[in-house]
Amino acid sequence: MENRNASKGIVRTALFATFAAAALMLAAGGAMAVGPAVDLNKIAQDPAAAKADARKTAADTTKAAKAAPADAKKTAKDAGAAQRVNINTAAKAQIEKLPGIGPVKAQAIIDGRPYKTKEDVMKIKGLKEGVYKKIEGLITVQ
Repeated sequence: MENRNASKGIVRTALFATFAAAALMLAAGGAMAVGPAVDLNKIAQDPAAAKADARKTAADTTKAAKAAPADAKKTAKDAGAAQRVNINTAAKAQIEKLPGIGPVKAQAIIDGRPYKTKEDVMKIKGLKEGVYKKIEGLITVQ
């Protein structure tokens, strides 16, 4: 009877680890990963080994979940670099999508055209170094 109760605890641990890992993945903005199937025969034969496997799976999945946001940010940054906004030709709506740029600053950027360098945009009243640092990787002056 004692061995059977131990098996139930291991099954609970394995299931909890799988659900906890899935919750971490979702919270990190990643896709939900389904954990490995629980082998009830293995649990019945060797409960200690099954528990160790469950802990290792939970630890591996937690590491992957923590890495997911960094990978997502890197991918978003790469995608943004490919679609830079040309401040000499962009429409007001495109310029407004830049971080820290609202309708008034977007119009001021349009009114200040043409720009020879990206840094020239800092000559716009109210658009200084702090905002420029947010947008410098997202703009171009082709």
